[in-house]
Amino acid sequence: MIKYLLMGIIIFTFKGEKCDYISDYYQTVYQAEIHYLKNENQKALDLFKKVEAKCGLLNRIGTYEPLIVAELYVRVKQENKAFPYLYRLLEDGLTFEMLNNNPEFDVLKSKKQWVQLKEDAPELESEFQKSINKELRNEIIKMKRADQNVRNGNFSVQERIAVDSINENRMKEIFIEFGYPHYKLIGYSTYLEDTNIQALLMHFKDTTFFKQKLMKSIRNGVASPSELAAMIDSRQRSIGIFTYGAYQNVDSTKIKNFEKIDQTRTAIGLRPYKLEKEYWKLIRAKYDSTEY
Repeated sequence: MIKYLLMGIIIFTFKGEKCDYISDYYQTVYQAEIHYLKNENQKALDLFKKVEAKCGLLNRIGTYEPLIVAELYVRVKQENKAFPYLYRLLEDGLTFEMLNNNPEFDVLKSKKQWVQLKEDAPELESEFQKSINKELRNEIIKMKRADQNVRNGNFSVQERIAVDSINENRMKEIFIEFGYPHYKLIGYSTYLEDTNIQALLMHFKDTTFFKQKLMKSIRNGVASPSELAAMIDSRQRSIGIFTYGAYQNVDSTKIKNFEKIDQTRTAIGLRPYKLEKEYWKLIRAKYDSTEY
């Protein structure tokens, strides 16, 4: 059963070999997300299917495009079409528990496909864990802990600079040898095992090297545009004028060349400025939270 379903998953997982995700993917998906958050379900689904046909779907951490598409199929009463996307999520390392706890999928639980999904989940999760580079994962976890330790304890400026330098040199080696350390390479970041390298990037000096590498990875659908924006804007905190407006509390008066901000942002795959504000307003409303 697994092999049969995974054959179907491959169809939409590995499309997009010639896709430039900056120009061909992100802006369409951002519009789809807005429709999804507004419960304009068919409009959202049509846009996701359009970009899937051209590029395939990414599975960005925190967004999980296949998850959204599965939810949309449930919302438009085409429940059976959700299952290949649920298998994709398990194949990519997400847990069955995450799917099981999603109330949008309660309607699926009486179906035989859901029973099969639950049965197949342990094998898929195990296969994902076998596929990742655990040695590299553990190394990045240690790098991240060292980065945070010298910022939270009684450490001198010199000690912090030394740790940042060691981490930066090693991260350059990682990018050269492996490329961007994405979730398919090292697995997902968790509370206890933090593999998110954004904070590390924000503390590195050689932004020229990492911008070049990140741009290539963003175009290939591997790295997140927000990491590049955060890295650059972080280095500009001392002058108080920012390039991308990556921080939520930065208004238009503190953004360099604000009249061209949409061009600047979309050039690296970010949402246009006003769409970014609308997106987070909808997210806060959806989750009834001010944490975002």
